[in-house]
Parts: sequence; structure tokens; C-alpha cells
Amino acid sequence: MNKIQAGQTISPDCFPLPLTTFEKFMFADDRPGYPMTFVIEIRLSGDFRFEEFSSACSSALARHPLLCSHVSRIRGKLYWTKSHRPHDIERDLDIDSLPASWQEIDLTTETGVKLRVSEDDQETLVTFVFHHAATDGIGAIRFIGDVLGIYGIQTAENDEVPELHSLSNEALLARGQLWDQASVPDRSWKRTLRHMLEFSTCFPASIAKPKTASENSLREHFFVSRQLNRKLHSRLKNRAHQLGVHPNDIYLSCYFFTMKAWNQAQGRKAERESYRVLIPTSLRTSQHDQLSAANVLSMILIHLTGSKIENSTHFILNLHRRMSQILNTADSRFLVRVLQIASR
Repeated sequence: MNKIQAGQTISPDCFPLPLTTFEKFMFADDRPGYPMTFVIEIRLSGDFRFEEFSSACSSALARHPLLCSHVSRIRGKLYWTKSHRPHDIERDLDIDSLPASWQEIDLTTETGVKLRVSEDDQETLVTFVFHHAATDGIGAIRFIGDVLGIYGIQTAENDEVPELHSLSNEALLARGQLWDQASVPDRSWKRTLRHMLEFSTCFPASIAKPKTASENSLREHFFVSRQLNRKLHSRLKNRAHQLGVHPNDIYLSCYFFTMKAWNQAQGRKAERESYRVLIPTSLRTSQHDQLSAANVLSMILIHLTGSKIENSTHFILNLHRRMSQILNTADSRFLVRVLQIASR
């Protein structure tokens, strides 16, 4: 990494900046009840200096311009436009509460990230809410790394200071390219037609409602998450290594099997149903090494009939082969290409 000045910014000459196809998709898919955002929390111990942290956030935002921009419509097209208002950090003494409405970001009036600092006697909780149109997970981590790096530079009491990753205007302008022209991945019209046929003829089954649940209880528990403990996570990684697959292949097989088993338990003929899973996939290549926070993703669709879904090693291996084919070829760009054609 190159050591650069904390205040180095991306040139404002890039703006207004047209939204990429996938950014438009994330912007259009945003809903008040289902915000197109994601949350990352970090916990800090020791003496927390809010003024220095706030200054570090401002400097980091100057290096990641999409996070401090609005979406505006100019001559009928969507553009990123720079916000000239200072970026406020909400400060709260209640470390345990985050209002659901705070996770919503309206990009027409707000910028691509919200920050909240909560403190108690033990630790400081910093909450980042990112809009998917402005960045993906890798971009968010790079931004947070810059915040902490600049904060370290400003508060360091010795000569050892963090180094910041160098960024470039060219990478920001190239974020919508589907691949590096010097290394175009394998493309096949036969596979493309197969994907189109699957998408147009396989109608995915809905997830069955519990037989005894009320509508109110369904709304209360619509999203359920589980954090895997270290022991279980290690077991899954070891199992994936034994099979020569990725942990995500095991997670995906469990996902398909759970959907089928659930529908079956609710009295559905799951063997005859079709299931579809939408999986985000990174389109980053070496040309994005110096890219500031941005969303360089696509989505891949995996369709399976219930009769092919089983809780077995054979099923995991089949999923791995299919995922590898998609991720290592131009197939991973299929959704973005369809959206590009549809928007013309």
C-alpha cells in the first residue's frame, strides 16, 4: 500500500456521475418497508475521542465520494451528484437501541451512508448504515478501514501510523465495466439460452405459511437471523475442505433443503415445486483495486426442482460444480447484461 495524505480526495470533475446498471437496480428496488441498506457495527474499547473520530469520518468520506452523494434526475437520467452539506454523526447514550426507521436511506435527499455513535462506560458502538446503490460489502469495509486508519493517524502518540490504500478516478469511472477487456471470461450462447429458458419457464414456489400462525406473528418474525458460534463455523469449514467445496456451497445446499422441507411439512407437494435463490456475486477484477466505495456486484439465479434437492454430499458437490461454472465464466454477468438490454 502507498502512504498518502488522509485528506486526498477523488476529483470533483467526475460529477455528476451516471449510475451504473446495477446501481439503478438497487435504487429502484428500495422500499420504505424493505430498505435496500445493510448495517455494519464496530465496537471500540478505551478512550474514545469523538471530535477526532468525526474529523476522520469527514476525511474518509472525501476519499469515497459515492457515500456522500445524492441521486438526482438530470435530463431524464439518474446521476450521482455531490452533497455540499456537512455529514452529521448521530450521537446517542443508548447503546442497545437502533430505530428501524433509521435503517432507511432516501438517496434523493440523503447520502449513501449514515453514522451513529453510542457510548457507555464499557465501550463505544459505531453503527454504519450503507445503501446498496452506493457500495457493496467490500467497499464498505474499505471505507471503515479508512475511517479507523485516519482516526489512528490523528490520535497516534508515536511515529507508527496506519497506511491508507491509494485510490484513483479511473477506477471509479470504470466501476460499471463487466470485465477487464484484457481478460474477458469464457462466454457461451448455449449456457446463456439455458439461463434464459430457466428464468422464463421455472416459476418458483412461495414459502408456505405456518398452519397455525397468525398474520401478526408472521409480520413480527418475518426476518430471522442466527449467528454461528466458532465451533460450528469451524466444523463447516472443515467439512467444506474435506469435500473440496466452499463453505457457501454447504450453506446454499442447507438453504434449498430447508425451503423444501418446510413446504413439505406444511402439506405442500414439494417434490413437484421449483425453487429459486438469488445470490449476490462480486464482479471485481484487478481494475478495481484502487476503487473507492462502490457496488460492483451482480446477482445469479439458481433454479432447482424439489425432486433434485436432497440432504446429501452428492447434492452439495453438484451445487459446487454449478456455482463454479457460473462464477468462473461470463454467466455471473448475465443479470446485469439483461438489465442493460432491458433499459435501452
